[in-house]
Amino acid sequence: MSFGSGFHDIRSIESCLNDGAQFVHEYKEYLKDTIQIEREYVKNKLSHINKYKSKQEKRYTLPELTYAILNDIYYTKMNGNMEKKCEDRMALLEKFNTDIIEPLKVILNKEEEEKKKNSIKYHESCDIVMASKKKCDKKQDKIDKSEKTEKMEKSLNKSGELTELVEKDKGNGTNNLTINTTNIAPLNSNNSQTMLPSSLPSSLPTNLMSALPTGNQLYVDDNLFPDMDDTDNGSSSNDKKKIKKGKKILNPLMKMNNKKNFYIMSLKVANALRNKFYEEDTPYVFNELQSINEKLYKNFKDICIRQIEYEKELSKNYSNRNEEILRSLNSINISKDTEIYIRCYSKEWHKPEIIPFIPTTHWEDKEELVIDGPTSIVLKNMIQKGRERLYKIDLGINSKTSEYNKFEMICDSFNKNSNVPNSEIDVIRNKKNDIMQNIIMANNIKLICEIQIKEISKYIENEPKPERQHLFKPKKIINPTVCDYCKEKLWGKAYICKLCTFSCHIKCELKVPLECNGVKTKRKSLRINCSQLSEIITYNIKYFYIID
Repeated sequence: MSFGSGFHDIRSIESCLNDGAQFVHEYKEYLKDTIQIEREYVKNKLSHINKYKSKQEKRYTLPELTYAILNDIYYTKMNGNMEKKCEDRMALLEKFNTDIIEPLKVILNKEEEEKKKNSIKYHESCDIVMASKKKCDKKQDKIDKSEKTEKMEKSLNKSGELTELVEKDKGNGTNNLTINTTNIAPLNSNNSQTMLPSSLPSSLPTNLMSALPTGNQLYVDDNLFPDMDDTDNGSSSNDKKKIKKGKKILNPLMKMNNKKNFYIMSLKVANALRNKFYEEDTPYVFNELQSINEKLYKNFKDICIRQIEYEKELSKNYSNRNEEILRSLNSINISKDTEIYIRCYSKEWHKPEIIPFIPTTHWEDKEELVIDGPTSIVLKNMIQKGRERLYKIDLGINSKTSEYNKFEMICDSFNKNSNVPNSEIDVIRNKKNDIMQNIIMANNIKLICEIQIKEISKYIENEPKPERQHLFKPKKIINPTVCDYCKEKLWGKAYICKLCTFSCHIKCELKVPLECNGVKTKRKSLRINCSQLSEIITYNIKYFYIID
């Protein structure tokens, strides 16, 4: 199946070729815009690489360190290969421009030129067919509109004039000229008044028969009839007049016959040209347009294959460069680089001195705890509370340590198993680090408690634990009352003993002796009403004003 046998209208084929050319043109524009975008990207990437490279060079000033860590890994391998990747990409873009876009332009221009040539051929052939048809129509119009049809009809209908054109005696050796006027047929049945004889008599003289139009004669004039004197010297003047009159009658008839013949010949020529146009010229032009269309798509296919091959070549180069980077990364000796870094940047360091005790200038002072009645109570409370807190801290540290060991075992198993995703490993590692941070903080608190207990124990002997101790719990006091230790107003946050309802400020809790009598006090009697509270506030304001 081809365009020549499948199509009969050139507009459908031109639409097909225009669609193909438009598709190739749009693809060319797409590649052009893509190349421009990638070119800008490569330029920006190279600028970014050079900027980062200069920063690294400024940061690592020591040549030994630069060689050990950066030159082998970053500068010579990673950075160098990234720059080479950009150069490869830029070279590929140049190839695209010269081997893809430019050939597409040439293909489109050539396709358009060949399409125009074949279209011109088609329209020229079509114009020839139309011109022949118009010529045929004109000849038909000349026959229909002949001005002599009426004269011919009148001349042919004259009685006796055509039947006795030439009469000669048989004795003289001549034939009588007779024309049968009854055997007349119309030339054209379409609105034509011209009447032509369907057959001429065979008794016409030889000279007259030879004068009738035959072949390609275009007109008839006096020269068609030779002089009768040359052939028959014995003819009379009457015969010459009759022959002359016969010439005048036959001239219009012969002209009309010539017109009819040329009309028929032009009709045959027009039909022959038409058949040749539709059977030979049109299929040839359509098949040529088909070959142009197929050639366009074939060239487009070859160019796209070339583009993919270029991409594969670039991908192969990228893969080789990435393999080179991987080999250099696998050859990194982290411990060696660490040693080099330490050797380059380590400096002589001295442990900070112990913070010395600075005595006051008002009296003789020593680096010793002061032990008296009120302070001994505070110190004893600190020892007691420190031991209780130390016990709880040890329990917490032990539980956190066991939990940390469990997570550490999980991390080790994950490190051995490469199928575990990194997200799960990061979650377990973060939990392990949080537990270790809690253990570190608990050990700091434990150290504080141990130091306090150890230092206080140097000055206070271990006394037996009392039978009953205060069990303070935090509580928010809404109704104002009095602190049982300092006898001042107590309101808001406070401590209350569960056994004896002893209430005190938070700041007074360490100053309260440990012994508890276990007798609950009625706290309502110690409440301060609003009037007393306002008096206390007014007294305090006046007191502070007087002092100021």
